[in-house]
Amino acid sequence: MGWEEIARVDCPAGLGAIADGAVAGLIGNNAVIFLPGLACEQRFGDPDVLRGEEVAASGALEQSGGRAGLFLSVPGMHGKWLAHDGKQITQFHTSMTVELYSVLAERSVLAPLMAADPNEGAAFREGVVRGAEGGGLGRLLFAARSNVQAGRMPADDAASFLWGIVIGSDVRENMPLAPRAACLVAGAPAVAPLFAAAIRHLGGAAEVRDGDQLTAAGFLRLAALLRAKGMFA
Repeated sequence: MGWEEIARVDCPAGLGAIADGAVAGLIGNNAVIFLPGLACEQRFGDPDVLRGEEVAASGALEQSGGRAGLFLSVPGMHGKWLAHDGKQITQFHTSMTVELYSVLAERSVLAPLMAADPNEGAAFREGVVRGAEGGGLGRLLFAARSNVQAGRMPADDAASFLWGIVIGSDVRENMPLAPRAACLVAGAPAVAPLFAAAIRHLGGAAEVRDGDQLTAAGFLRLAALLRAKGMFA
């Protein structure tokens, strides 16, 4: 699926391990360095992989001050929850939360109710709480429709409520990892603030960061390590 097949680095992995897994190559006549991506067995027992998010996560590690915490990257369909101890990425897992919302909002029986833009108001917070309670997700999703039909919720609140359900369900299982440490959230401007609001509403600490700035910080740190290894001038 790319230019070069590179072995991923197993977690736990710090910046040094990522740099050690880098491979020099060419794209046309241009000298490049391919970074390896990461692999792990999730705490849920399933295998997982990522490629690319380790750069922004490296930037998050640099800004952690050595404190353990979480980094959530939600730039698109598949969000990545990465846990770190301040020095290494200890484990991560992928969640299809944004894609799930998109499929429901575009192709399900709920689609006609999804016209309004979501916000962090009361309907969203109610959805977050209900999603975090751990009930059957299929039932909770349909509640976005039934509450509108019964007149208990304005149709314009349905999208916010649905976002709250899927994000609340996602956030619930990650809160115990770092109950006192901030979760850095970076990603799509329409999505990252919703995740951060849900984390805060459920009693956690969350900070929204610019994903491009974290990625730039990660590249700069990795570049310094690669330069010390003599991989480029």
